[in-house]
Amino acid sequence: MVKGVLCPHCANGQPMNYHYKKWHCPRCKWVDQDALKKALEDYRLLVGPKLTNKSFREFFAIDSPNVAYKLLQQLPLKADRTKKHRQYWIME
Repeated sequence: MVKGVLCPHCANGQPMNYHYKKWHCPRCKWVDQDALKKALEDYRLLVGPKLTNKSFREFFAIDSPNVAYKLLQQLPLKADRTKKHRQYWIME
């Protein structure tokens, strides 16, 4: 399974890079601001509706916990618990 946010325009599912609030495809140069929302639906179908900062970083190939936290805060997710025990729920 290829991890990360995949480019919708590349036939083989090229992973995209996050840079300056946008997702960039290194192969076809496609730029998409909403690519993460589409990939989040894939996560929900493959893994389940619950995720943590760590599982988010692992699946979407993000190195920084701070960047992952900021991305999770921007998404329409329901959050339970606080601090390091926080869990996010993907709503349908």
